[in-house]
Amino acid sequence: MRPDRSGFTLIELLIVVVVIGILADFTVTEGVNITINEATLGQGWAATGWHDALPSRVCGIYYGNASPANATPATAPGVIACQP
Repeated sequence: MRPDRSGFTLIELLIVVVVIGILADFTVTEGVNITINEATLGQGWAATGWHDALPSRVCGIYYGNASPANATPATAPGVIACQP
C-alpha cells in the first residue's frame, strides 16, 4: 500500500511554472484592428484586419461557407491574403 500523500509532485509544479511563464510573456500588440464581417454559428465566418501604421494594407480570411467578399482580399477559405 502507498501512504497517503499530500502536496504536489515536482512535475506538477514545473508545469505550473511553465504555464505562468508563457502567460507572463504574452503581450498585446497595440494598433492591430480586426473586424468580424460575417459570422454564422456552425456555418462559417469572415474577417479583415489591419495595423494603424499601415491602414491601407488590409488582410482578410474566411472559413466555411462565408462570403469571400466579406474577407477581401482573401480568395480561398482558411488562407490569409493581404493587399500589396
